[in-house]
Order: sequence, then C-alpha cells, then structure tokens
Amino acid sequence: MTYYLQALCKKPSAALMATLTLCAAMISSGCTSSPRTYFYTLSDAVTPPATSVTLPVDSAFYIEVLPVEIPAQVARPQLVITTSPGQADIKEQQRWLAPLNEEIRYVLSTSLAAQLSTVDVYRTPHADNRPVYRVMLNVRRFESALNAQEGSHTLIAATWSVQAVGLPQQPTFTTLAESSMTKETITPSYDAIVEGHRHAIERIAKEIANAIRTINNNATQSNRPAKI
Repeated sequence: MTYYLQALCKKPSAALMATLTLCAAMISSGCTSSPRTYFYTLSDAVTPPATSVTLPVDSAFYIEVLPVEIPAQVARPQLVITTSPGQADIKEQQRWLAPLNEEIRYVLSTSLAAQLSTVDVYRTPHADNRPVYRVMLNVRRFESALNAQEGSHTLIAATWSVQAVGLPQQPTFTTLAESSMTKETITPSYDAIVEGHRHAIERIAKEIANAIRTINNNATQSNRPAKI
C-alpha cells in the first residue's frame, strides 16, 4: 500500500494529467477572450494647451449652464443603439466616459463660453455686478441609429430656455424656444455616432448663444437713458 501511494505521488495518472490540462486550457481561454471595453466622450479629443487659454474675466455677462435633462432610456453608462423602429441594443462594451447628461452639459458649456467670450459660473463664485444668463436644456430625444435599411444617423431634439438673473435693477428677460430636430447621417460606426451628437449639441449651443446676445442687447437698450 505504501509503495502504491509513493508511485502515485511520483507519477500522476494520465486521467489526472488530462484533467489538469483541460482546466488550464479553459482558464487560459477565459482570460484571452474577455471582451475589451471602449469608452467614448462628447468633448473634443484635442485640448488646447493651458498657456493659450485666457479666461474672459472682464466679460459683460456670465452664463450659468444648469444640469441637463435627458431621456431615461439613454441615462445609463452604455451606448444605446437603435437597430430598427421600436428596438434598441444596449452595448456593454461601448460606454460613455462620464454620465451622458454631464457629457452633454460640458460640450454645451464650453461651446457657449467660446462663442460668447465669457465663462460658465455654475457653482462658482463670481462678481455680482453683471448679469448672469441661466441656461436650461431638456433633451427630449437622443437617438443613435445603426440601421442598414433606414441608414445610420444621430438625432437630438431638445427644448431650452435662457433667463437673465443677477441684477435686481434689471427686468427679468426670459426666452423659451424648442430647437429644431437635429438629424445627421453618419457612417455606421460608434466614432461617427459620437461625432454626430457632438455636432448637434454645438448647433444647439449656437442657437442659445444667439438668443443670449439678443436678450443682452435688449436689456442694454432698455437701461440706456433716453436722449433729450
């Protein structure tokens, strides 16, 4: 009996070796076949060097971009892809780098600040001797379609409002407008989806910037003393 145990320890059986080999192969296969996760962001890939950025602290007004509302269907880390009318896929390996509503707000804020030569003072201390234009954006539809029959496209539909706040001596000017539905035909790829949505948000930002200019001009005109 002792001799048998010693022999077994010195030389594993063929069945045991086959079992160990199979387990090792399964473990190795599981490690190598794990799918890679890709992260996407709506912000520009190229960021200008810090030395070239000058904050317009002497701007005539500030902006305050509030948190963005988005549909519940896309309020998740994964990209949601429309494959056919009424059907969508949730892509586990394609994810947003930050929550989608924060991604949208970042693009909107940076685009408005650049167009208006001002800064976004949301949750930031700022001078109280100039107006602040509060921006609210409610995204009604955020569609990313990869469809061979109907064509691949991105679509954003949103409502937005601008309100002048910060100077009690000025009347409150508020404008509310529904942006036109922004649809862009794209090549069937995830990168193109992200780029299409970025372009749509920038177009919405342009509409909002024009509204802010109009409101600010009207406020300036109303506060000028009448000529005698």
